[in-house]
Amino acid sequence: MEIRIGGYLAASFLLEREPTQWHAIVMLDSGKKPTDFVESTAKSHRYLRFDDVEEPRTNKQPPTIALIEAALEFSQDKDKLLVSC
Repeated sequence: MEIRIGGYLAASFLLEREPTQWHAIVMLDSGKKPTDFVESTAKSHRYLRFDDVEEPRTNKQPPTIALIEAALEFSQDKDKLLVSC
């Protein structure tokens, strides 16, 4: 398996350069709406929606074990995996 980890801009350039070649895990803040770019350029994708918080706060979603498990399950048997935030 080939894994690339990068910020939004680097990941966007990779998906643009190599459309439908990469499976993508994209981490988004809980209140952020995804664009259709990942859906149209990734081979498959999974959004992980949470906020960068250490303890629960009003209107903030901390990362959970279930989210990590979902990402690991999604990544199984993928040949090229892109992880981005």
